[in-house]
Amino acid sequence: MRVFGILAILLLIVIGVFLYLRGDTLLMTGDETSSGDVQTTTEKTSSENDAGDSAEADASGTNVAGKPGTPTEGSIVPTIVDKKLDNGTDEAAQKVALARPSFDVVRVDQNCELLAAGRAVPASVVTIFVGDTAAGDITTSSNGEWVFTSKKPLGAGSQSINLRAKNPDGQELESSNLVIMNVPDCRKPLLQREPAIAMLAPKNDTAEGTIPGSVKLLQVPEPQGDVSAAKDLSLGSVNYDNKGTLELSGKGQPGKHVQIYVDNRPVGKADMDADGNWKMQPDESIPAGTHNLRIDQLDDDDKVISRIELPFQKTPAQDVLLAQQDGSLRAVVQPGNSLWRIARRIYGEGMEYTVIYQANQNQIRDPDLIFPGQIFTLPEQN
Repeated sequence: MRVFGILAILLLIVIGVFLYLRGDTLLMTGDETSSGDVQTTTEKTSSENDAGDSAEADASGTNVAGKPGTPTEGSIVPTIVDKKLDNGTDEAAQKVALARPSFDVVRVDQNCELLAAGRAVPASVVTIFVGDTAAGDITTSSNGEWVFTSKKPLGAGSQSINLRAKNPDGQELESSNLVIMNVPDCRKPLLQREPAIAMLAPKNDTAEGTIPGSVKLLQVPEPQGDVSAAKDLSLGSVNYDNKGTLELSGKGQPGKHVQIYVDNRPVGKADMDADGNWKMQPDESIPAGTHNLRIDQLDDDDKVISRIELPFQKTPAQDVLLAQQDGSLRAVVQPGNSLWRIARRIYGEGMEYTVIYQANQNQIRDPDLIFPGQIFTLPEQN
């Protein structure tokens, strides 16, 4: 009996050790299972994050197959890729704006070859685009300056000139402005050609305090006749958008002033800068229709020293002919009565157009002629 009792005790000990070891194994299995659950959850969370990132990229239209950020086979990629270029109030955006390439000079010569010059980040490579075609590239100097001349004539008609720079840090940026040109047909005799015109226009209006659609003429039509009596005074362009915002600009003698009249009513005054350029936004809205525009150049004593007068027609923007194809930007030039109208649509967000005038002898008026509504300063009596 004693033997059986000892055996029973040993059996219980063996069973206990067995159960103990088995229980330890079960606990390890449970931990591994728990660890596996955590790993699965982590992988799921990572997948959800990846999906979220993908959704955000999809929403922004960047680097997503089939979206504007990534060209797909058979798709048409517009030359201008930035819709909102820079927010001038953001410090980082201001740095980006300074890093963008820019135009200083753009013109075509008598052989219709392009001459362009500007600035960019030093040692960057600037590519010049004529429409959607790369016309060539140039590396900027240590001062950030670049000069480009085309190897063949530009095609006659409307052309758009754009810049894209690859900076030394690998960043690729486009110019914030676009040059719209009218290129004459160089197959015609020189005297039978339309004038060459180059106009610098913003791709969007972001700078605080700027006039929407503000443009600058880089190459203007040559004056017709003897315009010496105008004393360098001229109207270069009238620019306005579909909201009725109007801007007039031209040339004069540096340091002088201009007083603008519409239908003999004063609408604004402007000063010439050091280069003789002036720019003015009228004080009041001018309705659509035909108007008489008069510009007086004044000296420091507000005496009229030269005067030009010409009719101009403010046409609703929606009436201006516009060509737009395949999502890319186009400009239309319509000759007539010694002026040219250039229309453009920027990113499908409304249309702007500019009427470009050619200085001629017939615009000059007698500066001593008194007009109704003209304002004079009377001398003080002693």
